[in-house]
Amino acid sequence: MRNLLLVILRFGGFLLFLFLELLSFFLIVQFNQEQQAIFNNSWANFTGSIDQGIHNAIGYTHLRRANDSLAAVNARLYEEVLSYRELVDGLERDSLYPSNLDSLLIDTVYQLIPASVIRNSISEHHNYLLLDKGSADGVGPNMGVILDQGIVGIVRSVGRHHALVMSILHRQSHPSASIKGTNYFGSLTWKEKDPRILLLENVPRHATPEKGDTIITSGYSLIFPKGIPIGTIQQVDSSDGGSDTYNIWVKLFADLASLDRVYVVKKSTQQEQEDLVQQARDE
Repeated sequence: MRNLLLVILRFGGFLLFLFLELLSFFLIVQFNQEQQAIFNNSWANFTGSIDQGIHNAIGYTHLRRANDSLAAVNARLYEEVLSYRELVDGLERDSLYPSNLDSLLIDTVYQLIPASVIRNSISEHHNYLLLDKGSADGVGPNMGVILDQGIVGIVRSVGRHHALVMSILHRQSHPSASIKGTNYFGSLTWKEKDPRILLLENVPRHATPEKGDTIITSGYSLIFPKGIPIGTIQQVDSSDGGSDTYNIWVKLFADLASLDRVYVVKKSTQQEQEDLVQQARDE
């Protein structure tokens, strides 16, 4: 005990100074959005190489599963391409349409950039992912991240070879989603409980959601394409009689706790749309 007191007396001032410095740094980052973004970007760049090495070391154990997943995705995409080509061929035979509709298959709005997840969190208030693709691969801020079973998040900051993604399991994430087959939509929110369950809010009372209905991206977002399957309705909460909206619990198709391969959505018209929205806000 005497030796402990001597150590505290000798180094107490320095330890107190160090504690206050760390506390100040934490408060600045936690309550200042700009500083938080700088910190997240710097931390992502710092840890990216380390995480990449760890990911490469254990990646071979998931190789077969990844190949099977990629094969399934490629098969699905190829089936869709064949379906669209058949549709275009049918339109070409219709005299109401021009004969050069083959160009529609080239002038696409969305480009998908495949990436691997080398870091992921699902149990924090602010969950993020780290990808092995960055600005050198065409990835930029505010791009959506998806997979064949749903949406994953939004790119927040980018290094040359890595990207930091705000997961949909983040309390500031509110992607727009709708009930398939209808135009009724709302905002998806994670309530920090089960990573497989999200809450769809602000769906109007005159909608008729039912358990088992499919929830998809609404297309009203500037980030995610329309019609991506997200999950199914698990429960419709209509207990609040004073509200004119439903609370709908949605079970995700994707297991965000076991992400491996994802796709970053690069939208050719996104910057133009963001500029128009910003002009409207500035008026």
